[in-house]
Amino acid sequence: MMATRIERRLRSNQEKLRQFHEDLSVVSEQLQAVNDVADDAELRSIVSETPLAAHEAGDAVRQRDALSRERDHIVGRIAKLEMEQDKLLEDLTERQDRR
Repeated sequence: MMATRIERRLRSNQEKLRQFHEDLSVVSEQLQAVNDVADDAELRSIVSETPLAAHEAGDAVRQRDALSRERDHIVGRIAKLEMEQDKLLEDLTERQDRR
């Protein structure tokens, strides 16, 4: 692979990593807030024992679970991009060593 192509892919990869890290920060903040809401809703559901409170708790838990899955997806994408970046850096180093 040509060095310029590797460098171009590295820049693209770096931009994707930056965006995913920003997304992770946002989702983590949202997850923390939703987690607090879900915990409160679950507690209210236990204390009040009403169908409405149980429904609200279920909604909050589903939202928390969805955000948790989104966070896990982003973490997985970051790990994959970091491995790809490591491989590209190895390729670039090998190419430069051959010169």
